[in-house]
Amino acid sequence: MEEPIYAAGGVILRQNNDTVEVLLIHRPKYDDWSFPKGKSEPGETPLVTALREVEEESSITAVPLHELATVGYNTPIAAVDKLVTYFVMTPDSESSFKKNEEVDEVQWIPVGYASEKLSYSDDIDLLLKAIDLTKDRQLTLFKTET
Repeated sequence: MEEPIYAAGGVILRQNNDTVEVLLIHRPKYDDWSFPKGKSEPGETPLVTALREVEEESSITAVPLHELATVGYNTPIAAVDKLVTYFVMTPDSESSFKKNEEVDEVQWIPVGYASEKLSYSDDIDLLLKAIDLTKDRQLTLFKTET
């Protein structure tokens, strides 16, 4: 059996007034909604990979709060498994999304509605765990202008 592909990503949460929101990305290649993630470069730790991939895919510089979980996936493209380590994060500051090769859209979704948008049940499980881990943590606060 081949060595698995190692990757990492982030479940990014923020406080927007009285609502906790999660950042979701849309990948046109797969037409799915998920969390930013990607393959590790040689010598990278999972956290370094996660921070880099979050910024590359969502244009957000994030602050890690907690390691969340490592999830195994079977890849349809190759006959190897992929192991993705996720971290709960909060944005360092507001940023403007820049469309890129892999991601054509990002959305901040209230966590109560995210399960309707996420494409994979594993991601819903990750989100629930992230919410539980951060219930007593300070998230970046954003105030909607009215």
